[in-house]
Amino acid sequence: MGYALARGMEVSLSALFQSFTQITGTLGADPDDAILRRSWQYLADAGVNDNSTWVFGPAAVAALFGNDKFTSKDFVNAKSVIETAMLPALYSYPTVRSNLLRAPAAGQTECALIHKESIIMIRQVMPTIREQLLIRNLADGIVAYDLYTTALAYWSAEAPTGDSDPTTGYYGGVLIRTG
Repeated sequence: MGYALARGMEVSLSALFQSFTQITGTLGADPDDAILRRSWQYLADAGVNDNSTWVFGPAAVAALFGNDKFTSKDFVNAKSVIETAMLPALYSYPTVRSNLLRAPAAGQTECALIHKESIIMIRQVMPTIREQLLIRNLADGIVAYDLYTTALAYWSAEAPTGDSDPTTGYYGGVLIRTG
């Protein structure tokens, strides 16, 4: 039951990625270093220097495993990917893998680079478990539930020019389209 509740939250959160203002990559194509650098630059342009995370699907992680820059002991100050099957931090941000990311079609995944304050989750009811003896069935009935919603946080563009109002958008994350 706990997995089902957590899975629902992860799917809700990853569905928000498609609303990010900034997009890199191409659906159906493997991510490369240029796409990662451009994604990093988008957050840097928004004034983000820390507290961000790369979120990749399994196909994107497998593609990145093929890049020696991210996997070889010659470039990474850690164990090699062959030993751990995990990506190291990329451009100072940790990486996580999820198989619950939005997939518009077969062979496509919408990954992201997100700042921790770019997504809002409001929880009205924390995960709650209730049980009751069902005398008619001589069994315990168990239910788990929670109540939450998710949304993207509006950010102002960094350093507006002149006296103009700042442009707002979803600048705290980057949608990375991959294969």
